[in-house]
Amino acid sequence: MIEASDANDFLIVDDENDFQIPLKQSFLKGRLQVEERLARLMLWEACPKALRLRVAARKPVVVIIEPPDDDWYNAILTAARALVRPAQFLLCESGKKSKGDFFQDAALRTSVETAQSLVIIGREGLSHAVQASADFNVRVSRPDGRLIARTIKETFGNKRVQPLPKEFGAELTASILLGAIRRGESAARAISRLTELDRRSRLRTNAIAGPRLEDLGGYGDAKEWGFNLATDIAAYRQGSLNWQAVSSAAVLFGEPGTGKTYFAAALARTCGVPLVVTGLGEIFNQCNGYLEGVVKALSAAFNEAAEKSPSILFFDELDSIPDRKSLEPRAREWWTTIVNHVLKLIDNRADGVALLGATNLIDRLDGALVRPGRLERQFEIVPPSAEELEKVFRVHLGDRLVNDDLKSVAQLAIGSSGARAAMIVKSALAVARRQGRELSIDDLVAELAEGLPLDLLERICIHEAGHAVAAIALGRAVDHVSTLGKSGKLPGVCVEGPGKGATRRSLDDHVVMLLAGRRAELLLLGEASAGAQLDLRSATRLVAAAHFSLGLGDQLTYLGDIADAENLLIDRGAAKAVEAALQELDRRCDELLEPRQSQIRVVADRLREARVLSGDAVRQLVAP
Repeated sequence: MIEASDANDFLIVDDENDFQIPLKQSFLKGRLQVEERLARLMLWEACPKALRLRVAARKPVVVIIEPPDDDWYNAILTAARALVRPAQFLLCESGKKSKGDFFQDAALRTSVETAQSLVIIGREGLSHAVQASADFNVRVSRPDGRLIARTIKETFGNKRVQPLPKEFGAELTASILLGAIRRGESAARAISRLTELDRRSRLRTNAIAGPRLEDLGGYGDAKEWGFNLATDIAAYRQGSLNWQAVSSAAVLFGEPGTGKTYFAAALARTCGVPLVVTGLGEIFNQCNGYLEGVVKALSAAFNEAAEKSPSILFFDELDSIPDRKSLEPRAREWWTTIVNHVLKLIDNRADGVALLGATNLIDRLDGALVRPGRLERQFEIVPPSAEELEKVFRVHLGDRLVNDDLKSVAQLAIGSSGARAAMIVKSALAVARRQGRELSIDDLVAELAEGLPLDLLERICIHEAGHAVAAIALGRAVDHVSTLGKSGKLPGVCVEGPGKGATRRSLDDHVVMLLAGRRAELLLLGEASAGAQLDLRSATRLVAAAHFSLGLGDQLTYLGDIADAENLLIDRGAAKAVEAALQELDRRCDELLEPRQSQIRVVADRLREARVLSGDAVRQLVAP
C-alpha cells in the first residue's frame, strides 16, 4: 500500500460468557480494585438512563463510549465489559478512518446476527455504518472531586470522607490519581497525598518533568519560532522588550498523532511559563452547553492565562470553532456569537499571554482567526525523520542503552511522533521492570513490532515489495518500505509522488505503482487479497481526476474539482471510461512486474526479516 493510507489499531474482543447483566448495586459495589471502582463510577455516571435500562434488560445495543483520554482506555474497557454482556468490544484508540472499516462493519454484522451488543471504545476513525447504527454515544468525563471522594470512601469503608472540590484532580493523569489511593493506608492519607499532588500539578509547567523543545525531534520552523518566543519572553520579563514586538500567536496543524499537544507542553517548559489548556470539546464537557456557559468558560480560560502571565494559552482542536461561511442558517446566530467572542478575546489578549492553537484541519478555520494580528503564524507538523526519532529515543532512554545503535529502532518507528517514541520507551521499561531485568534494545523492537500470522505477513511483504520494485523500475524515489502499522498508519511504501506539475505519463506511472501491490500478489501467490482497497481507491481518484478535472484524458471539459472527481463515477459513461483506463494500466503493471518476480521475492524475503527497509536497501537488493 502506498503512503497515502491511514488506519486505526482495532482490537475486537469477543465475550462469550453468558450471564446476567449486573444491575447498579452489583456493578458499583463489592470488593473492587481502585482503578476498576473509579472507572465503573465514571462509566455509570456517563450512561443515560435509557442505556442502563436496555443493558439491565439484556437487550442488544450498539454503543460508542469515548474515554476522557488515552490514559483511561483500558480502565473504561474493563468497566464496559463488566456492564454490557454478552457483547463484542472494539477498541479504537487513534488514527483516521481507514481500512479498519472492514473489521468494524464485520463486527457490526456479527453482533446483529448473534443478537449481541457491540461496544466501541473510542470514536476516531469509525466507519460510517458503525456511526449510523449507534444507539447511544457516551462521552465519559474525567473523574471530578465527588467521584474521587466516593471512590476513596468505598475503598476504605469509611462512612464519610472530606469533600473535595469539583475541579479537584483535573490536572492529574489516571496513573498518578490511581497510584495515590493505596490499600493498606487510610482515606485521610489518600486525600492528603492527592491534595499535594493536585497542588503541585497546578504549579508552573516547567516544574513538571518532561522534554523541552531542544529534546524534541522534528517540528522544523515551529521549533525555531518556539525558541524565539522563549528568548522574547525572557526579555519581556526583564523589561527590555515590549510585548507588542513579540511574535506570540501561532497555529500548529497536521495529521492526528503528530505531537501537537506534546509540542505545546515542551514549549511551556522551555519558556519557563505555565500552560493553560482549553478547547470547545473540554468546555462542552464542563458546562451545560448553553451559549452563556460557553462564553463564560472561554473568557475564564483567557482570564486564567492573564492571571498567570507570562503564560501560554493552548487552544486545542481549534477547528471546533467553525468557519462562519460554512454555517447553516439554523445554527448561524449561535455560532457567530461564539466565533465573534473568541476573536474579541484574542484581540484583547493580555500582555504576556502567548496563544498557540492546534488543529488537524487548517482549511476549516475561520479566515478571521488566522489573519495578521491574530493567529498569523501557521506551522505544519509532520512526523520526525528517522534521525530525529533516534535523538528522541536517546533523550527518553537517558543513560540506558548508551552503547547500542538505535538506528534500526528509529527506522522501525518512522511515522511515529515524539510522544509515541516516549511511550514506547516507557512501555519497554515497564516490561523489563516486571521481568526483573535491565532494558534491552529487543524490548523497544517488541513494542514497535505487531504480531501477524505468518501467511498474512508473507502476503504483506509481497504486496509492499511489489510497490517498491515498481517504483524503482519507473525511476521514482523510494524512502522506505515497512510492514509495521504504527501511529495510525498501515504498512506501506513511502515513494515520491507525481508532483504539482504532473503530466499524464507521471500520473499513469503513479497509478501503476498503486496497482503493483495487488499485481505482485497475483503473480507470486496466485490470487489477490482484499488488502488493496485503499490503493484501488487512490488509483480510481487519480484516473478520474486526469479525465474530468485536469484535462489529461480524452476530453478537455472540466467537470469538477479533483477532490470531487470520483463522485462523477455515478455516471455510467464516466465509470466505464475510468475502468477501461485502470484495466489498461493494470496490464502495463503486469508487463512491468512479470519479469521482475525474482526481485519482488528478494525484497519480500528481506522485508519479512527486517520489517522495514530503507530506500537505499531496496535499491541494492534489486540492482543488477
